[in-house]
Amino acid sequence: MANKEFQKFDQAMNTILRADPKAVKQAMEAEKNANAEKRKAKKPSASGPASSGKG
Repeated sequence: MANKEFQKFDQAMNTILRADPKAVKQAMEAEKNANAEKRKAKKPSASGPASSGKG
């Protein structure tokens, strides 16, 4: 007799395996692009105080 935890796991795995691969890829690409934009916004410029050359 399977326990409830296994049934939940089995249901989750079936949901994952039924997912449309194209939709999953599109969602991953969208998230990747959004994260890349965030990184660009946070990246300090090369002429910031750390590279001023004073010292």
